[in-house]
Amino acid sequence: MVRRAGLIALAILLYCGWRWGYRALFLSDALNCSGQTVEAEFLLESVPHKASGGLVANARFMDVKTTLYFSSQLELSPGDTVMGRARIVERHSQNSHIQAILLGESSVERAQRVPLRYAPAIAAEAIDQQIGSILPGEQAALLRGILLGNRSDFSDKLSADLAAVGMTHVVCVSGLHVSMLVGFVVLLVGNRRWAAPVCFVLIWLFVAVTGFSPSAVRAGVMITMSLAAPLMGREYSGVTALVAALFALLLLDPFSIDLPSTQLSFTATLGIILFSGKLRAAIMARMPQRVPGAAARFMAAALASSLSAMVFATPFAAFWMGRVALLSPLYNLLLLWLVNVIFIAGALAVAAAFVWWPAGYALAWLPRLSLSLFRGAIGLFARIPHQSVFTARPLLVAWLVFAYAMLLLALWRKRWRLPLALVGCMLVLSLALDIWSARQYSLEIAMLDVGQGQCIVLSSRGRAAVIDCGGDRAGKLAARYLETRGLSRVDALVLTQSGAHHTDGAATLAELVDVLEVYSAQKRAERTLTLGDAQLTLLPVLWPGGESAQAVLVTVGDFSLLVTGDINASGERWLTRWTQLPQGGLLVAGQHGDADATTQELLRAARPGAVLVSSDKAGPEDELLERLDGLDCEVYCTYESGDILVRVP
Repeated sequence: MVRRAGLIALAILLYCGWRWGYRALFLSDALNCSGQTVEAEFLLESVPHKASGGLVANARFMDVKTTLYFSSQLELSPGDTVMGRARIVERHSQNSHIQAILLGESSVERAQRVPLRYAPAIAAEAIDQQIGSILPGEQAALLRGILLGNRSDFSDKLSADLAAVGMTHVVCVSGLHVSMLVGFVVLLVGNRRWAAPVCFVLIWLFVAVTGFSPSAVRAGVMITMSLAAPLMGREYSGVTALVAALFALLLLDPFSIDLPSTQLSFTATLGIILFSGKLRAAIMARMPQRVPGAAARFMAAALASSLSAMVFATPFAAFWMGRVALLSPLYNLLLLWLVNVIFIAGALAVAAAFVWWPAGYALAWLPRLSLSLFRGAIGLFARIPHQSVFTARPLLVAWLVFAYAMLLLALWRKRWRLPLALVGCMLVLSLALDIWSARQYSLEIAMLDVGQGQCIVLSSRGRAAVIDCGGDRAGKLAARYLETRGLSRVDALVLTQSGAHHTDGAATLAELVDVLEVYSAQKRAERTLTLGDAQLTLLPVLWPGGESAQAVLVTVGDFSLLVTGDINASGERWLTRWTQLPQGGLLVAGQHGDADATTQELLRAARPGAVLVSSDKAGPEDELLERLDGLDCEVYCTYESGDILVRVP
């Protein structure tokens, strides 16, 4: 035991030394430019793909792996050199250590001959194009994810649905995909030993084409070792193979251990190695006799693998994703066979399309049907409320801690029935208490931290409204917040103005959740909406020369919230003159805390007990703070506080 602890300590010391040395030897020159705008050259290593606001490609900056964002519409290929002014930021990700954003005009130096090392990237692009030629829209995007791990064309809805049911792993190249590839080759050859040499080549071609992601490299090393062990007369050890894969990965890039994909891949695999065999045997022993043998073995293996993978990966999933999908083992049991069909049939159809396109298109009927079934099932399952544990919900996080305590107790006592029963009972109790506690409030107000924009989510008695949806990722954040509350629709989306800071996330929100009614600022009549126990009064603000705008007054009992949007001093003067405003409630500062709004006249009329500011700046401007000094009120800003939550009894 002491010797093992010493070896572990030595390994950690060696890793820390290699990490420091790797940074000093290979990264220091490039990382010294972090935070600066410099004249730079970038050697492209992949074909550019669409990204938010432009294009993105893998590149090299000072021979360091870089993610390059740019807006050029030029046809670029691996091996080309792009030159221009760029903003450099240190950011370690799956394929890079640097993020660079090209600013302004850029020039391109074409490669005279594309080096052989870019062949995998070119092959990946060719496969990508063939997929698009034989499959439509979202089906093509989903097949790209399953075959190549390429999620660049995923809609927000597709990504959200996969995360909700805990099946994002099927679009991240991992052991599942490499196993399907090897299994198909072994099935064709008919002999595992004879198939091994072919598999060795195909495994590493596949890993190269999919971009050498940490999970793909891990799977490649482990499955290669499992195939090679019988040929060498050696016994395969899953733990040894996992350690070898980790060693190889960290030798190539010691920073890869920081990535969520690396941590999730290795912890999930460790759980499968340690627990899936015994769990599969236990499930088989309790399987009804009427279930056919092949079906029973498949169901037991799928369920055991899914449950075992969650043992160590769950805390990492909770940390990185803010959620744990409780029903993911069930969904894996129901859908993994379909993923297998999609992977094999899709690969065959794409291969046929390279030979003769009509044959590939004809063979694509099976992937088309399978993808439709898979997407429909994912969309249906994602609508089930309260199926995830969110780190934003303390009661459910407490249940997760309790579940791990029971797991340790079961491992120690070698008895499982009572701990499992207690875990199940506590889950039901936690969900019930969580739902009950949420309904104890007449109104819950969340001002989300969306940067320089505004998004306020209201919920009351199971109903929800959103006031404005503008800013960085506002639609996604609002949908995620609603999901943590078990809400899947918005009864009313109220837009105070038509500017981007108030509306540019509305389309994404409508894609992710059902939005029943949209109330824009174009109408000129006062309206009153009922939301559970609360009332929303929409107040059109009319002043000469001003654009269409509306303020929103939310009331429940003696409590009030006033949202004025971006109306200026003239608009606020019009509002106070023609509207009787309640006093002592909450006020959302106009124009994100700028000095030109939230005038003294409005403050005298509303006399707020607290002022909320949605801004990516440090807080309200000094002139506004001076006006607030004369009032006995608190000031809260999303820049400093993050999401601001107010609950009204």
